[in-house]
Amino acid sequence: MPAAGAAVWALAPVLVFALFAAGLPVRRGSRAQRPPAAGARVVTLAAGQARASGLRWAPLRRARRRREAPALGLVLSAAPLVPLRRQYLAALQQAAAARAQLRAASQEYQRLQRLYAHGRNAALKAVQAAAAAEQAARANWNSARQAAALTLTAARQGWGPVVARWLGAARPPAAWAGIMGLRDYLVQITPPAGVAAPPRAYLRAEPGGGGRIAARLVSKFPSVNPRLQAPAYLYLAPAAHLAAGLSVTARLPLGAAQAGVVAPRAAVLYWRGRRWFFLRLGPRRFQLRRLARGVDVPGGVWLPAPQLAGRPVVVAGGEVLLSQLGAKPAGGGD
Repeated sequence: MPAAGAAVWALAPVLVFALFAAGLPVRRGSRAQRPPAAGARVVTLAAGQARASGLRWAPLRRARRRREAPALGLVLSAAPLVPLRRQYLAALQQAAAARAQLRAASQEYQRLQRLYAHGRNAALKAVQAAAAAEQAARANWNSARQAAALTLTAARQGWGPVVARWLGAARPPAAWAGIMGLRDYLVQITPPAGVAAPPRAYLRAEPGGGGRIAARLVSKFPSVNPRLQAPAYLYLAPAAHLAAGLSVTARLPLGAAQAGVVAPRAAVLYWRGRRWFFLRLGPRRFQLRRLARGVDVPGGVWLPAPQLAGRPVVVAGGEVLLSQLGAKPAGGGD
């Protein structure tokens, strides 16, 4: 027995090495120590080196995000709406004046008609003239009403039913006041084929300013995009960083929100034409991970990795860790 026990103890290091080489966990005390995943780049610093290198880290923030489809947009000028509103108001005034004339002409015709019927105290010629005046006043009233209706029809054909309703309101809503005051813009957005227009869209001006601009759906746009030959929709967006005639890119949210985390912008490193970050595994161990499916969001990069919520990532000194891997960080984007 003593000889057998000695043989087992002699083989123990070999067995541990074999288990480690096979990728099986080796327990030390009560914690299982697993080797890094295949292809993972882990940097282990000497004691005190992390502080001396100026490393700082921050937790990954939990965030939900919906998938988005890209779309093209065009900021429209509201100038053509001004004469339409003026025409509509003028037609309303003419209709009101014609209605007043019609009421007076109708009353006069009825008075003369009663007088003629009771004792012929009014001449037949006067009654006939009053009837003609009433018919002319009614024709003017109908013409003014039709002019107002045609103005609203032109607005519907050019801008859609909602904008036409704003234009024809006795007291236009705040959205109309914002458009007329250039505080808001109407944006024509053309979704990709098979994508329905969502209630919200997010715009980014192509010249590069302003970040994401939230826009809300107004209605379907009556005209197709001449370049894409596809149905378009009308959105209302704040005027900040927008101008009439400007081409914009839009992101259209799709489906349900997906759980994930947001890596701070300061955690992103550029190497080999791709984006990376360092995950802190322990006091002196850091793992380089690629932002393979990262999506830019305000404040950082969103990742579909909810299991990493709360884990610390390096936000300062990541270049030092890259140098430990023999890598040289790039100074630009992907």
